[in-house]
Amino acid sequence: MATRIGSYRRESQEADPRSSPSECYPHDSLVTDSAGDKNVSWRYYTPSTGVIWNAPEAIPEVCYGENSGYTVQTPCTATEFTSHVVLPNQNGYNGAPILTDISNCSLAKISWVIPDEAWSDHPFNDVHNSPPYGPSWVGDIINAIGKSYTTSNGQCDYWGISSPTPEPTAIFVVWDDWGGFYDHVTPPAVYEGTPTSCPSSVQPNGWGCGYVYGMRVPLLVVSAYTKAGYVSGALPSPGKVFPYVHDFGSVLTFVENNFGLPNIDQSGRDGYADLNAPDNQKGNIPLSDFFSTSYKRTFTQISTPYPPGTFQSYYTTPQNGVYPTPTGPDGGPGEEDY
Repeated sequence: MATRIGSYRRESQEADPRSSPSECYPHDSLVTDSAGDKNVSWRYYTPSTGVIWNAPEAIPEVCYGENSGYTVQTPCTATEFTSHVVLPNQNGYNGAPILTDISNCSLAKISWVIPDEAWSDHPFNDVHNSPPYGPSWVGDIINAIGKSYTTSNGQCDYWGISSPTPEPTAIFVVWDDWGGFYDHVTPPAVYEGTPTSCPSSVQPNGWGCGYVYGMRVPLLVVSAYTKAGYVSGALPSPGKVFPYVHDFGSVLTFVENNFGLPNIDQSGRDGYADLNAPDNQKGNIPLSDFFSTSYKRTFTQISTPYPPGTFQSYYTTPQNGVYPTPTGPDGGPGEEDY
């Protein structure tokens, strides 16, 4: 397992894209055949709708339908949404659909996994569970990937070194925050506004317009081909300049490169995340520095205090006489104060 302590987070003071149609880019990537979008299957696992962490809801053409225009509708009813967004306890899924799909050898090529608030590592929840749920949630998913060949009796190999037809999986564990109040590394000075929304008088890295960088956040990269002990980038020090600096756009661009998908914004003129990822700007394939075919490691199981069943039965097990309700992260009282 390799770590990169310092994948930059973008900060914005702009409105929710659902309330600002000018911020939405054309997203005509609807299902074109049974294989999925542009022949690459994907699923978005989220605990609930109507929360800020359900990103597909914020893209009108995914939520309401391709070329439907900008009309707020709830709930999302388009095939693009209902075919790809997976909620717990619906369509035969239990409380942890990602674990179900791994065990059934039905994992999509691209998966986004959003935690329930109870295991999102927020302080409000961690004080109620000792040890906290969050590390086990991440560890159980990684264990399921790493042991898939054995647990499926050879039906799938998501770790990717045992089967004659392996499906090696790259796992990116990212946080949107980390609880700190200070970062001694100055964020890069960038300006990513749009001509229609940002006045020319706004200086680079200026707040209140477009997107700028905030404090760095952690990133873990896990796979059979990740270089052991490798740390990408480095804290600035005299005489040391490292070419690999990442942000969330690096993950998006990695996916585009890996599956041969076009960039979201072919021209790059509007400052979208994929083309403007720092490593992409330096001419590197984003996140490629983590991987090498010279490394082909067997999986080592992660010790987790809470087994997968904890999350699979979480919503059907009453706690103090009350059944938990699926809730998106950032929903607890006072969490934004941390």
